[in-house]
Amino acid sequence: MQVECSHHIDAGELDADGYYDYYYEYDIYRFTLGGLSLVVRSYSDTSTQASILGLEEAGKSRALQFKDLQRPLVQQAKAHLQELGKQDVRWFNPRYARYDPA
Repeated sequence: MQVECSHHIDAGELDADGYYDYYYEYDIYRFTLGGLSLVVRSYSDTSTQASILGLEEAGKSRALQFKDLQRPLVQQAKAHLQELGKQDVRWFNPRYARYDPA
């Protein structure tokens, strides 16, 4: 499994008091095994959590499905994230439009 991680900051404009109107700092992880990639986001202010955003296969993105949780890529990615201290790994369940435990 190949693992890539990139750090991102998404911030609005500074106000007169020196505060941002919004500020998000997070890491994006991309786990790749064969022709399948898993994309995961983890925000800095909730560093023990990670959210699986979706799968990419043959250059096309799609939402994760419940049956995908048993794929070796997902299981290996989850184990890697837990080794990094991300004990609360969740996936976006499109059926209920919410994040559920992975």
